[in-house]
Order: sequence, then C-alpha cells, then structure tokens
Amino acid sequence: NPTSEEKAFYVAAPIYHKGARFGSLTVVKQASKLRAFSITQEEQIEYYAMVIFLISLLFGLGISLMVSRSTKKLIKYTTSLSKGENVTSPNIRQVEFSDLSKAIEKLRAELEDKEYIEEFISIMAHEIRSPITGIRLTAETLLLPMDDKQRTHFIKNILDANSRMDLLVSRILDLSKLERRDALDNVEEMSVKRLIKNVLNSPTRKGAIKSKSIEVKFDIENDTKIEVEAILAEQAISNIVDNAISFTPKGSSIQIKVRESNHAVQINVTDEGQGIPDYARGRIFTRFYSVARPDTGKRGNGLGLRFVNKIMNLHGGSVTLKNRFMKKEGAEAVLKFPIKLKG
Repeated sequence: NPTSEEKAFYVAAPIYHKGARFGSLTVVKQASKLRAFSITQEEQIEYYAMVIFLISLLFGLGISLMVSRSTKKLIKYTTSLSKGENVTSPNIRQVEFSDLSKAIEKLRAELEDKEYIEEFISIMAHEIRSPITGIRLTAETLLLPMDDKQRTHFIKNILDANSRMDLLVSRILDLSKLERRDALDNVEEMSVKRLIKNVLNSPTRKGAIKSKSIEVKFDIENDTKIEVEAILAEQAISNIVDNAISFTPKGSSIQIKVRESNHAVQINVTDEGQGIPDYARGRIFTRFYSVARPDTGKRGNGLGLRFVNKIMNLHGGSVTLKNRFMKKEGAEAVLKFPIKLKG
C-alpha cells in the first residue's frame, strides 16, 4: 500500500524506429502535486453546477408562475360564465391556454345563440299569443248584434292589439340587430343640450308630458359635446324619459339634470312614481321583463331598458336605475356618456 507521497500519475507512450519498437517514453507526476489542481477543478464544477441549478430553478419558477397565472385567468373566466355574467375572453399569451380560452369563448357564443333563440321563440310566442287571443275574442264578439258605438269600441280594441304586436315585433328586430353589433357607426360630435331638446320636443312625446311637469337643469357649458351615434343616443335617452313618464302620476314632476363628471356627461332622470319593487330590482335589464304601470296596470314589452343598456355599452358608457335615495317614492336613472370615445 503506497503512501500519499508515493502515489503518482503516469503516462507512457511507445517509441518506434523503422517500424520496430525499441523503447517507451514515460512521464510521471506525484499525486500530491496534482491535488491543488484537482481541488480547484472540483470547486469550479461545484460553482457551475450551482449556477445551472439556480438558473433552472428560476426558469422553472417563471414557467410555473406563467402557467398558474393563465390557469387562474381561465378559472375566473369560466366561473364568471357559470354565474351568467357577461365577460370577455381573457388575453393569454401561452399558445395552449390561448387556444383553450378561444375554444371556451366559441362554445359560450354558440350556447348563448342557442339559448337566445330558444328564449326568443318561447317569449315571442307568449307575448304575441295575448294580443292574438284578444283579437280573436273581439272579432267573435263583433259577430253578435250590437249598436255602432259598441262596434266602434271593439274595433278600437283590435287596432290597439295590432299596434302592440307591431311595436313588439319592431322592438325585437331592432334589439336583435343591436345586440349583434360590437361597434358604433356614423359617430359624430353632438351638443348635449341639442340631444335632450330633440328628445323632449318629439311630437309623439309632447302629448304624453302635457299632464306632467318636466324640469331640465343643465350644469354644463353651452357648447359641451359628446361623441355619439346620434340616433342611438337619442333612443337611449328617449327610453329613459318615456319610462319616467309612464311611471309618474298625473300632476307630478320629472327632473332631468345634466352635468359633466370625470371626462363624461352624466344625465340623471328622476320621477315621482312608486319606484322599483324589491322583487324587480335585479331583473330590470333582463330581456322581456317589465313591471306593471301604476295607472293602467299594463306592462311594456320589456325590451326598452335592455335596448338602453346595449346602446350605453357600445358607447363605452353605463346606465343605472334605482330608487331615489332618502325618498319614499320615485326612481332615478343615470346615463353616463364618455365625452371622447376610446380608440
């Protein structure tokens, strides 16, 4: 057993001359003299191994965070969809997760279209059945003997039912077209005061507001303008004003206040009606849902507020409707139009 001082490394190579081996060359180095070099190499190997390990750890951590973040986005997105919320597909960079997100979005759109069609057919049939039944019963009554006054009364009932069906079909077609739009057309700068005056001076609305007081207050500059699709903006404001007129008793007042707030124009419409019933507060923007008018007991077609909501979304704005704060009666609708459209 050689000692550490006797241990050595050697390399030998044969020496040839004229094809014959006549000796060898041997180089010998004591092992103890190579120890310092060996230790140095071991330290370097350990250092680089640690660097590679840390880089791999950081890389793995980064990949893990990216996957975790994408997964959380998908979970949040699918959870919102399961609750029936109207959310957009998340922006994900990873190809696999991005493809999955797009597939979910496509499936959601297909399911919504299917549900929309089923709901449309079901409610359309229900809404049209009532006036059709009324027309049939009235027509059968007209076959009975009666005086001219009674006959005129029943004919007017038929015409009213026909008008209701015509309005319902028109509204459904308008809403169907609008809900499939994702951008505005013919955007222009329009005076806010002109918008309000156009709504209030409409010939079809003047008669309805004669028995009610409408107060308009502008807390904006005379030349304040907003970027809108004029026809849609007027329709949104008209629907809100018409709602206030419908639910406000005769002799009561409606207030319209317009002010500028945070790069937006805010239009508040308040009435002195009965307010929104507790059972209806979460459904007022649902398609085909309506509340009975206090004076006649009749219901609308339930499309007006849905129409307004879509118009405001297209403009990048918002609409809210709630009972008046600190008041026993009355509701307040708030429309917010951005002064400048994004993009």
